[in-house]
Amino acid sequence: MADTPTEGGRLPQHKVIAFGQNVTFVGQQKQNRLVGAVQAQMGYAEKGDRYTLEGFGLSDPTEIYDDFGDTPDGDQIDKHRRVGMFKTYTDTKKVGSIERAETLIDPANPTVMAMGWGMERRRDRTILKGMVGKAAYYDKEGDIAYSALPNSQKIAHDFNKLTKGAADGDAAPASAVVGLSWPKLRQMKIIHGRSDRERTGPIHIACTEEDIEFLRTSAEFSAERHVINGISRVADGETAQFGSYFFHIMPEKQLKADFLVGGAANRWFIPTWNPAVIHYKERPLVSTKVWERSEKRFRWYAHYENQDSCVREYDDGVVLIEVQREAA
Repeated sequence: MADTPTEGGRLPQHKVIAFGQNVTFVGQQKQNRLVGAVQAQMGYAEKGDRYTLEGFGLSDPTEIYDDFGDTPDGDQIDKHRRVGMFKTYTDTKKVGSIERAETLIDPANPTVMAMGWGMERRRDRTILKGMVGKAAYYDKEGDIAYSALPNSQKIAHDFNKLTKGAADGDAAPASAVVGLSWPKLRQMKIIHGRSDRERTGPIHIACTEEDIEFLRTSAEFSAERHVINGISRVADGETAQFGSYFFHIMPEKQLKADFLVGGAANRWFIPTWNPAVIHYKERPLVSTKVWERSEKRFRWYAHYENQDSCVREYDDGVVLIEVQREAA
């Protein structure tokens, strides 16, 4: 009788494991947008509530111009230690009857799909917050301190330089473009180019449909013929690459929640980043449970608990573009 589904008010363990696996993997291709655009480790198994990233500075050799002399004095390589803090999250849903609980082993079960897609959205939120939030690090005394993204990595909403024809002496427009614009993308690329961090692929950008439409309807868009086909097909949940940019189209509410510019109405930051400097880690499921709750009129519930973390290893790998959007 050990495999009887109602014995002890719980599903057999192998069915609970199947439910957890379905939640973890279902919907990854549809709902998640950013895990593949960062350094992701999905099965982090080391113990503890945090992990450390060891960052190192540069070391350049010096030419020698004589055959004799003292060995040059060497300085220690600069290094810093960024810290990722794990946070716990959970999701519990009422399933109803034991017959419905049995169907949780099916990846196409609506409850499984909804919980799986919710986990994927959680991954995106964790990545976005870790990308632009205050990064934890160990100071010289070994205590935890926090570093905010410097203003030098931010582009103002009224940035009005690098317009088409500026190199030929043309004057900038009388009024600045407040939305996403080609001049802002050019300035963003320049700032990323000042970084010493290795970049093996394009710069990634998370924005909304509104930002893309603002860019497509700009006066300079007709001059950028090589990107028209790529950018005109972009829709929510899709990506488009052209030149040195890789766009991720995000739900508006997800970007607005964490990127509102303080003290400014209808202004938000668009995050852009070098994938090599953003680190996301997730543990295997901490807890998975499908059980009958006697205090809830003996209804069946499904539950999981997990932990994840994201940290920005270097500040110069992230640039924020400020834009102004229409009020909802």
